[in-house]
Amino acid sequence: MCIRDRNKTVESSDENAWKISYKEDLNILDPLNAQIQMRINVKKMVDLQDFKPFEILLQDIRNGKIEKNIYKFSRKDQYKFKDKLYDSIVIERVRDQDSRVTEYHLVPSLGYLILEVIDRKEDGIERLTLQKILSLG
Repeated sequence: MCIRDRNKTVESSDENAWKISYKEDLNILDPLNAQIQMRINVKKMVDLQDFKPFEILLQDIRNGKIEKNIYKFSRKDQYKFKDKLYDSIVIERVRDQDSRVTEYHLVPSLGYLILEVIDRKEDGIERLTLQKILSLG
């Protein structure tokens, strides 16, 4: 469990126990909220046709370290999912601190849903692919 307090500290008491101090003006996100913020930023990027890179500060859940992640527009593409083609936006997240590039395939017509994530690390490639698109309405 992570707790952020008024004294500008964040601490974790679960499996990975740590405590760090941070600057008050930093907008530090956890992994889930970083993905939501990325989707918001990509939608804005597309709406404004402004494809400049953006950054998100992400807290490493293992040690509390704050890591800067840079997100760059890579390309517009077609993504095939369950025999259907979707127009997609491909964004690359670059993490200089660990020589890692992650590619996100987002589909604007599905609310910038992430259909696939390809994570290229020094020790190999991990691929996360959405299995099913649920309808909530």
